Amino acid sequence: FLGVVRLDPSVSRHAAEAAADHVFHRLCSAGSRVKSAELAASASFARGLACSGALAEPSSGALARHPLWPQLAESSAAAIKLRVGIAGKSLPPCMVMHDVALAVALSRPWDPETSSAASRLLHILPKPKEVAACALAAVGAPLQNVDPDLGTTSDGLPVVVGGATRAGSRGGKDKENQDTYFCSAHADGSASCGVIDGHGRHGAAASTVLHTLLEGAIPCLPGGRSAASVLPEVLLAADAALLLDPEVDARLCGATCIVLRVSSSSPSSSASSGSGQKMGERRLVVAHAGDCRAVLGRRAADSWQAVRLTKDHVLSEPAETLRIVAGGGRVKCTAYTPGEGATGSTRLGPPRLYSKLVPGAPGLAVSRGFGGAFAQS
Repeated sequence: FLGVVRLDPSVSRHAAEAAADHVFHRLCSAGSRVKSAELAASASFARGLACSGALAEPSSGALARHPLWPQLAESSAAAIKLRVGIAGKSLPPCMVMHDVALAVALSRPWDPETSSAASRLLHILPKPKEVAACALAAVGAPLQNVDPDLGTTSDGLPVVVGGATRAGSRGGKDKENQDTYFCSAHADGSASCGVIDGHGRHGAAASTVLHTLLEGAIPCLPGGRSAASVLPEVLLAADAALLLDPEVDARLCGATCIVLRVSSSSPSSSASSGSGQKMGERRLVVAHAGDCRAVLGRRAADSWQAVRLTKDHVLSEPAETLRIVAGGGRVKCTAYTPGEGATGSTRLGPPRLYSKLVPGAPGLAVSRGFGGAFAQS
């Protein structure tokens, strides 16, 4: 119940501890053979409890150090290990693993036992490329074996990719460059791109982690509908790995991101990917979170037309603000600092997201992203 319904005010500390005890003992009793439904319910409860603010209350020291958190990580690792070792067994759903990762991330700072369990879970957690392979196998589509050499289209035109990044500035001073990107053209005429824009004190580290995870997975996706069906799982897996990374405290840092896959126009590639595209067609699949954008340049006669492919996930969009408030978050505008700009004569800055767990944080202008556990709560 706590994992599904956001209570305000939340349940009492004693009731929360009793429920955590119950879930902990059920996981211990199941051992390494915890059932999928049991693991999913436990993960949902733990996420709901962590997001309720119970761990952030000064009087909840015992709950923040409850053995549920390391046990949940251990049970999840055991469930993954068991399924990997049995032919035909599917991995636990990425949403369940993400619930676990978010709950454990919100229990930071970790004690030695939780830190050790989180590291073991991260080590065995399926990487985005493995998740993509399993998801594609379920729909009868294989991973693509891509060659990084420069390719050509079916009509002989070269596929060209490139990228650049530059640090922004504030008050006349350069900021740390927290952006990374990857882009590659492949011998079959397909291409892959990704842009990751870090934010927060450790945004550069978060951006680097996501870059490494996604650069290995996105080029292996087929084109068209097959890629679209597995991209959500791939991105959830990448976010779960970021939340559990011991070198990056992802509570107050994270990244926005966009990934793009352009399929080959060759008939052999189209047939093997299960994309349903016709000979000579090219399919473009894009996914994003936050304010990273994709724009398509479409040639029309002797001119180019810019076609916007994405819509920013920002709090100036009423639908996004309503979703955040319904989920228990706060949205407000704060007085701007001279020299940093303002949105109007009210001398207020843009609407920003604030968590109920930590006063005055995280203050993000985007409504979706990776990492940022307090924002996700």
